[in-house]
Amino acid sequence: MGNRATHRFTRRGFLTLLTAGTAACRRPEIPAAPHEDLSSGCYHWSGVGFGIDMSMEIYGVSESSGGKLGIECEAIIQELEGAFSLYREDSELSILNRERKLEHPSEGFRELIRLAEDCVQRTLGYFQPTVHGAWQWLEKHGDIEDVRNHPEWRRQCAAVDFNHLVVGNDGPIRLSHPLTQLSMNAIVQGHLADLVAARLRSAGVQSALLHLGESLAIGNHPEGRMWKLAVMGTPVRGEVDLVGNIEFANAGLAVSAHDASRRLIDPVSASPCREARVAAVVSGEGAAVADAHATAFAVAPSDRWNDLAASLNRKSDRQVHLWRDNELVYQRH
Repeated sequence: MGNRATHRFTRRGFLTLLTAGTAACRRPEIPAAPHEDLSSGCYHWSGVGFGIDMSMEIYGVSESSGGKLGIECEAIIQELEGAFSLYREDSELSILNRERKLEHPSEGFRELIRLAEDCVQRTLGYFQPTVHGAWQWLEKHGDIEDVRNHPEWRRQCAAVDFNHLVVGNDGPIRLSHPLTQLSMNAIVQGHLADLVAARLRSAGVQSALLHLGESLAIGNHPEGRMWKLAVMGTPVRGEVDLVGNIEFANAGLAVSAHDASRRLIDPVSASPCREARVAAVVSGEGAAVADAHATAFAVAPSDRWNDLAASLNRKSDRQVHLWRDNELVYQRH
């Protein structure tokens, strides 16, 4: 990975570069014959979801079977966009943020809300979907030196609490604080990868690599080794370089990064993050859990890193890699 970038580096651009470390996989030009051994065949799907490029490498399937799985993946993407896209005025999430009440939430919406609530607790509040309003305020008002003492900022941060989301077993979902804005961006694409992986496994797929905003590996690489992905650092003098590689199998991988060009917020201390940091988390529990924890590690102070690592299931693959100013400063397996 010797490529360099000189453009502004967003989190999703970071993940696009991350996936570039994998070997390319091409669709077979001729459909496989019924008697052909497909154990080493590969179907490549690519598309767009949540405004970013997505792809899958699915091994051991025919062209027709891979095509059907790709169509099912697209249907899952459309369903989640209809529920959680912040760019669609008619999405369930946009309606909730705008009207403060969602009368008839779908079961899929409720499912991710339940998962997010669990992840908020497990990450000690450092993953916090209700931080979106504070982030919007900070983007609008620029870099205020003493922002924690700004009265408008304090009022906005009072709305950063998942308890302001009122959810029952059935019926409507409400936002009880007038300033609370909800975003599921730090978990929904990991959840998408989990849902698609579950569908692929049910179809008998034993080896695949998914890049659906976050990454997920089903089984090992067809060559019998683990999957290996490259992690890119934060920009230094306009350039972005490789900072490490991660090997994993049967697990989700998520990466969260921030620097001076894109600030994240520590929702526990109600303060913007000032240092350049890249957090990569692997979890055998899936990409959604990895996604939430990567966000938490990207914003939490160093004295909470061990506690966050302990909240990941040690019985499955668990990895944490944390770079500060492109230097590896923390690692747990």
